[in-house]
Amino acid sequence: MKTPEDPTKKELINDLIKLRQRINELEKKEEDKKNYVEKLNKTKAMFEGLFEFAPEAIVVVDREGRIMQVNKQTEKMFGYTREELIGADHDILLPERFREKHRELRREYMSDPHVRPTGTGMELYGRRKDGGEFPVDISLGPLHMEDYVVVLALVRDVTERRETERRLLKTKAELERSNKELEQFAYSVSHDLREPLGLIHGAIHLLSKKYVSKLDEEGRDYIRLVETSSERMKKLINALLDMSRFARGPLSRSKVNLSKLAKIVAADLAKNQPGRRVEFIIAENVSAEGDPALLRIVIENLMENAWKYSDKKPVARIELSVRLTDGETVYCIIDNGAGFDMEFANKLFAPFQRLHSEDEFPGLGIGLTTVQQIIDRHGGRIWAESEMNRGATFCFTL
Repeated sequence: MKTPEDPTKKELINDLIKLRQRINELEKKEEDKKNYVEKLNKTKAMFEGLFEFAPEAIVVVDREGRIMQVNKQTEKMFGYTREELIGADHDILLPERFREKHRELRREYMSDPHVRPTGTGMELYGRRKDGGEFPVDISLGPLHMEDYVVVLALVRDVTERRETERRLLKTKAELERSNKELEQFAYSVSHDLREPLGLIHGAIHLLSKKYVSKLDEEGRDYIRLVETSSERMKKLINALLDMSRFARGPLSRSKVNLSKLAKIVAADLAKNQPGRRVEFIIAENVSAEGDPALLRIVIENLMENAWKYSDKKPVARIELSVRLTDGETVYCIIDNGAGFDMEFANKLFAPFQRLHSEDEFPGLGIGLTTVQQIIDRHGGRIWAESEMNRGATFCFTL
């Protein structure tokens, strides 16, 4: 027969079990704490490494501007040792002419510390131990400690960047000056050529009118050749003058109905060659912001090109379309004409460069150059896509 268990003994066993559970919990917490401390130490070591070996100079200062800590890059950039910098006023790193202004900026920043660049709109400079100066960018960020705030400053030496910017600005200025000189030269030469060319044209006209009967067929051919050449030269000079005017005149921007312009141009083209069969497909209500007079020249040139190069088609098709690509409005003039080899597309917008012979398709080779100039002045782009004998698409943005 089993003896009843002593209640006191049972309670003691239960207490021992609870104690063991509590010990297990404490041991687990201690292990978790140990793991946490290890992770914390690893994280601390990682951040110390990031701080110490960061590519920028890092300077930590207190509210009064005293340097509390720096990294290796600060020593390398400014030429001071860490011992020389810690405890010193951070003004030691600035040229004297910036120090008073910088104290004002520091007081202003400490009244509302937040992450931001410093000296916005100013050219900032650092000062090395040897007195040498170099351009810098500085970013500030507050570090909130238990009962105070310190400021972490990231300093970047931007000497190379500033030099690159300076060279680019110089190149841009030289390019703009060269372009202006070239435009002025083209204008002057074209303008000065008009007078002697007019005299030649007039003399040849009188010669052909009064003396043509006294010339043989070869002489009459010479007169016709001079007349044709002088007329072509006149057109080239006028085109050069127009191109110079389009490149230099002021822009007057407003909303322009390109659909309406295209319909006017289409009607004029059809009127000049009523025998041709041409289908015009003009999207409705296509509008753009730009100079009305210049955008009319763009539409005229592109549609006249499409008209000319589709001349050999039994039924030509010329289309104005618009689409939205990557948030950008793209306007296109499309035809089903002769097209061109894309291998030579880089010549399309160069002056006097033509992809078809004069006998095949007459022209001066300056229309697309004018169009590109106008598009460039509007801050846009123009490009073409084509296949031989399968038409061409000219697209532009503004």
